Order: sequence, then structure tokens, then C-alpha cells
Amino acid sequence: MQSKTKAVYISESIGSSKNGGVSKSGYDFLLLLLMNYSEVIVISSNKKVSIDKQFLGIKLGEVKRWYTVKPTLKIGKVNPRNTIIYIIKQLLSIFKRKTVNLSECNFQDNEIPIYVNSISNIKDSISNFEGFRKRVCILRGCPESFQIQTEHDDNTILNKTVDTLKEYNFIINVSEICGNKWQEILNHEFVNYYLPNSIDESVIDNIQNSEKTKNPFNNEKFNVVVVGSVQTRKGQDIIVDKLEEIVEFCPNICIHLIGVISKRYGGSKIKLEGLEKDPEQEYIKFHGHIDQPLDYVKFADLALFTSRAEAFPRAVAEYMALGKIILTTDVSGIPEMIKHEQTGLIYSSPDEMVDSLKNIYNNKNEYSILGDNAKDYYYEIFSKEQQIKRANFIFNDINTK
Repeated sequence: MQSKTKAVYISESIGSSKNGGVSKSGYDFLLLLLMNYSEVIVISSNKKVSIDKQFLGIKLGEVKRWYTVKPTLKIGKVNPRNTIIYIIKQLLSIFKRKTVNLSECNFQDNEIPIYVNSISNIKDSISNFEGFRKRVCILRGCPESFQIQTEHDDNTILNKTVDTLKEYNFIINVSEICGNKWQEILNHEFVNYYLPNSIDESVIDNIQNSEKTKNPFNNEKFNVVVVGSVQTRKGQDIIVDKLEEIVEFCPNICIHLIGVISKRYGGSKIKLEGLEKDPEQEYIKFHGHIDQPLDYVKFADLALFTSRAEAFPRAVAEYMALGKIILTTDVSGIPEMIKHEQTGLIYSSPDEMVDSLKNIYNNKNEYSILGDNAKDYYYEIFSKEQQIKRANFIFNDINTK
């Protein structure tokens, strides 16, 4: 399967536990590259991670060189704390190189494809980036994500993103719906591909088959799990705002929020810190970062997803693979994953979320078939096997253009 070709891969985060799904997806894509290219140069702000010689029985290529570079640091709002953090990060990164000249590795051929994972600040680390003909962006967001992740009411960040994307002549979208939206916005010629995310199915298998995993919940409760970093775009504030209404019809509910607080994207405005220490708080628990959140998902009565914008969320894919009853928003690329009343329930407003939650609470056994359907649909359409097939086609197509 692996061809005698070379590639360059730029990903700000690869395999770091601090960056959640972004970093996992960065690592997954590196594996896909190594299945298809004999040599890959990696440029990242993370240190080199260990990689086996095979994956799923497929021989992997070689990471020819791994460069750890300085990311572009932003100070954000000016205050003493941010200034001190900025200075510390600058001191820690003083020995990291700023630029990479690929001619050092005999990678000066401008026909070699350069794959950039998402909108990366470190792509400028490559000298003469524009000199490479095959510039590929793996686009993991939808246009509305870039509108929400700003404190301004205008399209400043979205417009900057559009300008950045004009530097690429190939774009790989993780969502077909979002890919079509980008095509409407971008007014330059590029080749558009579809490669949805996949997950580590061996982890799913281990969790489902393990008898050692302890149930972390009180079984007298109706336990709802919500996985995702806490930020404005992820919508955990909707749960907090609607909690009183939910408790009226579900007095034994306990909603478990799992994920780090992303202060950069509004997470600190959602008042969650301290909930895990409040013994009187019966209805909602904030667990913060958990090394293995899927242990919680496994035993949950319901898996909830409240995001305001999401291209192809890994959390929903994990909910599906574990066969959970899923209640999610209908935004962006999610309808590709969840078919309403077939593989889960979707809603378009906070009031609809409350109504759907009430229906599931009162008829849990009837809705359990949706979890079984979701699992089947995940493995039929989005499994790692399907992702590898799609990736093979995309890489071969790019190599021949």
C-alpha cells in the first residue's frame, strides 16, 4: 500500500494529551501518511512521539526527520497574568528553531506534497512554503466555528481564515456538509476531498470487553455524560441555563461534564469550577480532564452533545461506537453522523433539547435501539477501515496531479 514517495506534514499538535481531539486527529493523520509514503518529514510544536512500525497489519513508512518548532504565540488580553505566561513560554521555547529549510533533508523538490493539519500557526516555519506546488490543508472546522470563536460580532477571524485557505490548492474536509460550505465561500480554484475523522477502535473494544472497568456512577441516578472542552462553541452553558427546567421532570438526573476549561475561547465565563467540590450539587458534576472519559460514556444512560458548531466531532463518533443513546445539536456536519430518530435524536434549539431529553428519560428502553443503530452506522461508514480506503484514494490522487 505504501508508495516510494515523500511528504511533509505540519501539525501544531500531535499525540499530546493536553490538546484532546485536535492532537489525536493530528496523530491519526500522521499514521495515514505513513501508510502511503515511504518518508515523511514532520514539523510540530510537540516533541517527537513514538510510532510503531506497523498499524493494523500495515507496514508504515519512516519519519525521516522530526522538527520541533516555535508556535506563533499570542498574548491575548493584556493583563499581568497573560504577560507572565507569555514571557515564560518564550523562555521555554528559546532553544526551539523558528524555521525549517527542507533542502537540509533533500526535500527541496517542489512536487513533494506538504500536508498542513488545520489552520496552523507553524506553517510559516517552512522556508519557501509557497514554492511547493502541492499545498494541502486538512480542514477540521466549519465556517461558523471561526465566527463563534471570536469575541467580536464581525467576521474578522473567518475572513482571515479565508485568506489563509487561498494559499492551498488541495483541501481535505472532515465533513462533506462543511466542505460544500467552504466551496461557496472560497472564490479560488482548489481540489476538494472528503475524509471524515475516525477513532481508535481498539480503545473502544478494550472498554466494552473489559470486566475491570468500574461503574463511576450512582445507579439510582439518570446519568448523562457530556464530553468536550468547556468553551462557548461547545455549548455547556445551555445545560447550565436549562438545568432547572430539566430537574422538574427528571429529579434524579446527574449531568457529568468532562473536559478542560478553554479560557481562550470563553470557557471561564461558564461557571463550572467548584461544582466537583460541592456536595450539595446533585444535578450537575464538573469532572475536568479525565484520562479515559470513555469509561464514563460506557456506563452513561445518555450521551449528550451541545455544540453550536462542529464539523465532525470525535466525541460523537465515540458515542456511536459505544452504542449509546445520543442527543445532539443539528449544527454543521453532525447530520452526516446522526440521522434523526434512526441513529440518535437531534435538536435545533435549547427548548427542543429539553423536550427530547424528557422523552428519552420517560422511554429509555424504547430509544435504546437508536444506540445499536448508531454503532452499526459508525462501523459501516466511518470506521478506521473506511478512513484508510478514503485516504489511500486521496493521497494517490494528489500524487498523480
